[in-house]
Amino acid sequence: MGNRKKKDREIKEDSESQKPNPNETRLVKVWRTVGDEKTRESHQLADGQIRLLNDTFVVGKARLMEPRDPLGPPEETFNCRCTLEVVPVSNLMHEQQLDFENVKVSRDSSVTVINMEADRRRNIIDGAPAVFEIADNPNADASAPFIEWPEKSQVFRYDGIIQGEAIRQGVDPDLVRAIMYMETTHGHLDWIPALIDVNKSLLPMNIKTETWRDLGWSREDLKDPKTNIKAGTLILKRTGERVEDPTVEKIASVYNFLGREKVNDYGARVGVIYREKLWKEDAVGE
Repeated sequence: MGNRKKKDREIKEDSESQKPNPNETRLVKVWRTVGDEKTRESHQLADGQIRLLNDTFVVGKARLMEPRDPLGPPEETFNCRCTLEVVPVSNLMHEQQLDFENVKVSRDSSVTVINMEADRRRNIIDGAPAVFEIADNPNADASAPFIEWPEKSQVFRYDGIIQGEAIRQGVDPDLVRAIMYMETTHGHLDWIPALIDVNKSLLPMNIKTETWRDLGWSREDLKDPKTNIKAGTLILKRTGERVEDPTVEKIASVYNFLGREKVNDYGARVGVIYREKLWKEDAVGE
């Protein structure tokens, strides 16, 4: 009788071990460009976009199922030399997506609590374990400010890059979208300095070039939208991994100012943008 139970258990364990990993069997498609001087700008931006098989790529102002999509506009399909690559999503992922609402940051004695701006910056750059304390704030104002211009949103334009980078780094793409929406629809203070290239931070993720240069990207690097989004996604990921009992509001508040000790209006507004997915209005406008 004992041998029978043991055999049944072995069969069950063997069966469990042979179950496919959903991330290994789930296929995605990737847009690939030739990458030479003849490649049109909209296709250069599309390079590396990752989509589920039934989803469309964002190419310029068009949504295409594949390169040379017969239903697409001629300006994005005629003489297109791009290709489609289909791969398991596990080939592209660094690790599982960070589910920040279920993360419990370790508070054991070996993990340092860091609350000063400069120390948090250094910790994110170094990638060392830490805890960032930040409190909820019921008095934070989540309402839209006097100036919030949805038509300035760049989420639709860069949505394919957002999706791909979020998959690669294991970050909720809606968190990246919400931050980008916030930064590009509220970035009026930087538009004039940007005209003469003296702005301290660069859109679409509003990366402070001097603050984050030790991550390995120069100011010129961060002018490239792909690099800019990659950097912003990395900062969000490392912030979310360190914030105690993380929420969108807490992560966004620290993204806005590293020394933040309680949720501010910026973080509260990003929470609304995240839940209501305001960037979808941006897509309608396009």
